Amino acid sequence: MDNKDYQIIMNYTFGTKTMSAAMACCGMFYSKDLISVGGDRTNGQVSAGTEIINYQNLYKIYDKFALMRTRHNFNSNRFMPCIDILNNIVDLNIHKDSFLNLCKAYYYWDNMDFQHAYNHLREVDAKAMEFVEIRKELKMNLKALGNIVNSRSDNLRNCYILASLINNSIRKADEYKYNDAIARLYRSFELVAKIQLIQYRLNTSDIDISILKENNVSQDFIDELKKTVEDEKIPTGLIKD
Repeated sequence: MDNKDYQIIMNYTFGTKTMSAAMACCGMFYSKDLISVGGDRTNGQVSAGTEIINYQNLYKIYDKFALMRTRHNFNSNRFMPCIDILNNIVDLNIHKDSFLNLCKAYYYWDNMDFQHAYNHLREVDAKAMEFVEIRKELKMNLKALGNIVNSRSDNLRNCYILASLINNSIRKADEYKYNDAIARLYRSFELVAKIQLIQYRLNTSDIDISILKENNVSQDFIDELKKTVEDEKIPTGLIKD
């Protein structure tokens, strides 16, 4: 049967208290329309002709369950599902925008997009009651992201990114995402080399041969580098770095 051919409405008015409670719970858990029948109960039962159908609005309960799922996904570093869940919350008393900005911040941070992560984390109202348990961590993380995006020194910025990459790889390994962890560690090694080479005024995107000669690098190695010229530039990979 096609789902469009019928509608399930659960009336929990009749039956014992236990039966009514069980039906109400089932309707709530499976997001079915939940109704009760009211009216004139002078004789203990609703008098014929006075029946009134009352639809129960459970959006606040659904939103509470949504927040529970969001917390679980967030603690499991599953930030995109958090965003999908939060978009369906309708309770105006919940700091929905701050929750969304929080999840988006960590989603972008997890993907090494530091600028977007910083922008979203700045929009989180850390003074809200919902964030009281993590207020200190939010302040520390905002400072860490600020060090990355606002650093005037490229090399200092690279050092902050290196620390973030290593922490990120550890977290991925804890989640059993070993391919992601290895990829981040590989990038960490590249960044270590880049940080070291900047001290010699060398840019890994375009190596300056004259600086190599000043530092007595062998001609054989220089000749090998020249074979990798692209658009009149000499980029290097991890091994050559």
